[in-house]
Amino acid sequence: KSSAVSNIRAGKKAMWEAVVEVGGTRKEKGREEVIEFDCLFICDGDASFERRGLATLCGIDAKYSRGSLAIGMTFNFVNQGTKQDKKVRDTKLAVQYDSKGIFPALKKACGLEMENVVLFTCEENHYFVTTPKKSSLLQTGILKESKTISKGLLRRKNIDKKMLLEACRQ
Repeated sequence: KSSAVSNIRAGKKAMWEAVVEVGGTRKEKGREEVIEFDCLFICDGDASFERRGLATLCGIDAKYSRGSLAIGMTFNFVNQGTKQDKKVRDTKLAVQYDSKGIFPALKKACGLEMENVVLFTCEENHYFVTTPKKSSLLQTGILKESKTISKGLLRRKNIDKKMLLEACRQ
């Protein structure tokens, strides 16, 4: 679903309400809905146009809380219907709960130190959503230079595609 905010105003029941266009396309306008809210969290970084723009529309000061850097990576694998593929189940792992030793095994296999790993399975494919540590992306040569996000850390010219594909295959 895509949506676009066209108006934010003081609410009747809630503190704020927004008029949003939902389900439209580039060529066809979607339907308008009113969404009421007392609090709005936007989690897309300090350079967020939405955060600054919505705060201005609402006439409020935006608050920004910076957490630690989390770089997300997704690895997709074709589900070939083998016995091993059929045994795969969705898994959620966190560093402190890694009792199976998967995180050390991943680090040994591909050199990436993970903060978390989530495995999703589908009929067509399996995919891992992970957050490798920046330091391990640098150590493996996947990232060429240590930069901030705003200075191009994840831009194509700072990523060694060959090293990234090698890590994925491991």
